[in-house]
Amino acid sequence: MRVREEEKVENRLKEFLYMEWLRMEKVVWNTRASILIGEELLLGNRILEVGVGNGYFTFMTLGGRFKPEYDWYYNVNTEGFWKGKDIYDVVKDDVKISYYVNSTPDKKIVLAIDIKETLLKQAYQLGFIEEVKKADANNPLDFQDKKIDLVYSNILYWLKDPIGVLNNWEQNLVGKGKIVIVFPNKKFLEFCRSYKLSKISEFWKLINRNRAETLMWVKDLDEFEKEIEKNTNLKIKKYETYLGKTTLTFWDVGLRPISPYLIEMANSLSPKKRFEVKVKWCEELFPLVMELFKIELEETKGGYGAFNFVVLQKD
Repeated sequence: MRVREEEKVENRLKEFLYMEWLRMEKVVWNTRASILIGEELLLGNRILEVGVGNGYFTFMTLGGRFKPEYDWYYNVNTEGFWKGKDIYDVVKDDVKISYYVNSTPDKKIVLAIDIKETLLKQAYQLGFIEEVKKADANNPLDFQDKKIDLVYSNILYWLKDPIGVLNNWEQNLVGKGKIVIVFPNKKFLEFCRSYKLSKISEFWKLINRNRAETLMWVKDLDEFEKEIEKNTNLKIKKYETYLGKTTLTFWDVGLRPISPYLIEMANSLSPKKRFEVKVKWCEELFPLVMELFKIELEETKGGYGAFNFVVLQKD
């Protein structure tokens, strides 16, 4: 990496580490994705995001900045973790997210869609989304009145009919509109041991926490291109694979099993002490994260990544 690129990567890694310090196995994944996706989103004019979640990732990817005190673990309820509950699907009345925003992105999202109303409430507080809408992305969407020229989504592989969904989005796009998507290929199932449900022990099933049940679709790029050409008027304009074996092996387990207890312990501290521990944690562990990112880049050279980043354009 050149000096300027290194600085950009280090800054982004540190931003995600400060946001996800108690689940640091997510940092390299999100940083790599953020750099790839951000370059395309910044080229869009009127953007729709399908599956925005709490909006933190896209906010940061577009250049938004949080105060370093804030992180993913303010709006959380750890009850039900081992029953598969989404512990982040909550908005606490005493947490005003807007207070922790240092700066909002210049680039705005015209419309953001998600199936969870609580997550949309979090995303809207970030101040970079014009309108949020609760909707199931499995169903056809109508957004022609918004004159959207770029759709971004990272949830395609959670949907029942991804190609049909892409066809619907294409029909709503204006002009030579683009669709930016990410989804796993078959290497993902090789690299993430806990997803091999038919061949693993109860230990690995517990580690997986039913995540495999949400993985509806895995597709290699050559297969995907054939299906797109057959069923839509979209063409692949740009693609790249990312997420290597080391990144995903670390992510598949990481601190996930003990995260509810880390979160509860961190949030029991006074704000001053919590931040002191967080700063020490992030600064002293940053070299480890940086080295993992270098391994990620090395392992994914030549198309050996387990996730596909794809930019589609209307023909």
